[in-house]
Amino acid sequence: MHLNQDETNIDIGYIEKYGLEHIFWSELLERVDNEKEFVSHLIEIFISDTAARVDEILLAIDSGEIDRLLKLVHSVKGAAYTVSANNLGRIAKEIEKAAKESNKIRLDELAETVDKEFNILKEIVATEGWMEILDRVTY
Repeated sequence: MHLNQDETNIDIGYIEKYGLEHIFWSELLERVDNEKEFVSHLIEIFISDTAARVDEILLAIDSGEIDRLLKLVHSVKGAAYTVSANNLGRIAKEIEKAAKESNKIRLDELAETVDKEFNILKEIVATEGWMEILDRVTY
């Protein structure tokens, strides 16, 4: 992770330097035929829907509800890969694996990781002009 734990805001410099690690911009644009308005709408829905799921994932990890956790994390994984938030998708996949192995220590580590990654994504897309910034550093 490239953020200090104390950081709560992502600035334009962060997006220019690390944004493409969190949203694989060219892949996403290719997936939607370069329809940036659609991307904006898609990401808005993704953030809104995924916020509640990430909270539920954290609760399921904490309470040890493995079946519930597997359903939630599978949903987040699919949604993340759909919007090219591949880091989040990879973390969700790791959570699935740890849950299937009943690896509570690894699940606790991944809970923090998934929360941080999702918060970074939220902050990136909350930054004014984030799509233009990613567009500029892609080309």
